[in-house]
Amino acid sequence: VPMFQQTFGVKSGDAIDHDAIEAGRTALTIKAGEIGHPFASVGVPQLVIDHARSGASLTVPGELGGRYNFGKIIINSGEILSPSHVEGISRFEPGELYDVRNVEDLRQALIATGLISRVTIEPVKSTTNPGQVDIALDIVPAPLRTIAGEFGYDTNQGFRAELSWE
Repeated sequence: VPMFQQTFGVKSGDAIDHDAIEAGRTALTIKAGEIGHPFASVGVPQLVIDHARSGASLTVPGELGGRYNFGKIIINSGEILSPSHVEGISRFEPGELYDVRNVEDLRQALIATGLISRVTIEPVKSTTNPGQVDIALDIVPAPLRTIAGEFGYDTNQGFRAELSWE
């Protein structure tokens, strides 16, 4: 597929560069996730060197794993937010084409609330709607209280102390 060849970045005639091949594998996985394939996999590259003709061939196996649309939000653990609240924060609607960038955007938005210290987000095939992928969250709540203090000395003001509670 030309789009994936361009995304991979390694072209016929390029020097063999392990770092470029690994970067290409990562780029392929990301690109597949951006166009609706959350379960795409890129295999281990197979390099065959032909010393007789001073050339090589590179094969990168992979599978797209099906194209999916977003389904519902599922909270597996840390139910500090409801699925409907998370849906309100997300920038995607059920039925839209899956895009891993929207999933990363959701992760950042959830952390930005200050209510969550860590979240794991995984796509899972919907058990009720074929062709949809549900978004499963495992949430670790942030500490609900914060104590902050500041001490200082200023030649004009002398010693000072500041304490805050959130």
